[in-house]
Amino acid sequence: MNHRRPLFITTAALIATGTLSACGGSGSGTTTSSSSSSTAASGGEQVAVTEPWVRATAPSATTAAVYMMLKSENTDALMGASVPSTVAASTELHETTSTSGTSTTSMSGGSTTSMSHTSTTAMLGMKQVMSIPLPAGKSVQLAPGGYHIMLMKLAKPITSGEQIPVTLRFAKGKTMTVTVVGRSE
Repeated sequence: MNHRRPLFITTAALIATGTLSACGGSGSGTTTSSSSSSTAASGGEQVAVTEPWVRATAPSATTAAVYMMLKSENTDALMGASVPSTVAASTELHETTSTSGTSTTSMSGGSTTSMSHTSTTAMLGMKQVMSIPLPAGKSVQLAPGGYHIMLMKLAKPITSGEQIPVTLRFAKGKTMTVTVVGRSE
């Protein structure tokens, strides 16, 4: 009976969670709702934005993640975002990914004793995406562990309660600026 496997998997999950905390890989599940909401209208088409927030950062952090709920009346896509240069040098649209891997450990204890252990682990990562699809009438959540807007090369740490303007750019040519609020999660 091998008692090391659960510890190995738990340890690997904790390491992956810590690595992705800026992107929201914490797996915390739910977030508290913000009362903020905005709507962009252009030619009768609307995109509603609710619950916009940004994760507060440690003093040495160089990135931060922005989250919100988007809902478009018609099919559209979020194509990009921007913030003032006093906040970050650039932004990127990201998606958190999960990749499974297998590792095998073999041990020999002399000429007659050997042991082999194979485990499967999930590694979290992230990738840049060129757009985030917004199906007509469906809510799309930018949330920890999923899609998010990455703020790159922060000019300074983001603090809890800080308000940051984020301009969103959509495929159909609309832009809108929402205020995201720093939150400790």
